[in-house]
Amino acid sequence: MGETSSRNLELVQRFIRAIEGGVHGDALLEFLHPDVEQVDYPSLMNPAGGRRRLPEILAASTAGAGMIDDQRYDVRRVVESGDDLVVQVDWHGRVAQAMGDVPVGTALHSNSVISFGIDGDRIRRVEAYDCYDPLPTG
Repeated sequence: MGETSSRNLELVQRFIRAIEGGVHGDALLEFLHPDVEQVDYPSLMNPAGGRRRLPEILAASTAGAGMIDDQRYDVRRVVESGDDLVVQVDWHGRVAQAMGDVPVGTALHSNSVISFGIDGDRIRRVEAYDCYDPLPTG
């Protein structure tokens, strides 16, 4: 792995650890390029998918703060090509605040592939493909 790849991987690893730790809002500016775009493809938790730019990313992170706790990203695979990184993760979290019909304490899990595009020392693109386990039924 070259110097650029190591620096990019380290940035993504720090970003993932920050998200695990509950970092949100303006504290994420350390990681995100001013022209960042986040693309979420349709999933169980976000059936319509969506695209966000920096202001929406920061607002969504603050709105969602405290909704999930004990979240963990277990990185299973990283593929790098220049300033692009693709990370395959096993994500675990627990519902901390009721989400519709999903009660507090519900364990969540997804197998996810997240593609990051790096520009300089910031993340400029995030594309998430989340494959959630079915939610438990009452």
